[in-house]
Amino acid sequence: MKKRIMIGIPINRWLSAQFAISLQKITHWLICHEWTVDLNYDNGSVLSMQRNKIIKDAHKEKMDLLFVDSDMVFNEHAIERILPSEVTGMIAGGDLIGGLCFMRRAPFQPAVFGEDKVDDECVFTGIRLAQMPVYPFRVAAVGCAFLYIPFKTIDIILAKYKYPFNHIEMKNGECLGEDLSFFHRCNELGLITICCPDTDIGHITERIITRKDNIAAMKSPIEDEGVHTVDGPPEWVKIEEEKNESL
Repeated sequence: MKKRIMIGIPINRWLSAQFAISLQKITHWLICHEWTVDLNYDNGSVLSMQRNKIIKDAHKEKMDLLFVDSDMVFNEHAIERILPSEVTGMIAGGDLIGGLCFMRRAPFQPAVFGEDKVDDECVFTGIRLAQMPVYPFRVAAVGCAFLYIPFKTIDIILAKYKYPFNHIEMKNGECLGEDLSFFHRCNELGLITICCPDTDIGHITERIITRKDNIAAMKSPIEDEGVHTVDGPPEWVKIEEEKNESL
């Protein structure tokens, strides 16, 4: 049976050339591996509302969902790692599967979290790169920037929560971000989230943030949120940019 997947892309600004190249690469890979692909662009300024709309669209169309944020870069290896094992031969498993992304500010920590309860309230704790295994492992939350959600999981989530990405207000008056709010609800449902740490994903800022930036920043003191990084994007991004310029 041919698999069907919606690629959900929340947008609140222009799309970069790096992102467009990345999107073309994974779309081509999916089509070549006999997936029916639907691109769902949602332009707006409230990310929780955008994600709520996209996940409902995927449910209405009875499609799996791949969230990819428009400020990320990635290649075919990333999509191979997070798709179901019966398609790719990989062993990630889980109800939700995310690639490893890094935050845009120094020290560029991984967007990967564990969850605890303190005074009956959820508390998410970041997991550092040095604490991660090299193979897919269970977590409480990952960034939604490169996240695969099978249709059966979407069905379970929306049966309980009409707006799963709505912000959860804490006792101190602050709100969890839309991604952690979503994963808290998933954890309450007993769903299993897996992080694939060997995915090669970059975060576009003034340049491209990767694991190399986090490693470099953790080796040296960070002053005034200064940048202590490895210069330039990953090699595969440089190669694609060179190809694009030669056309």
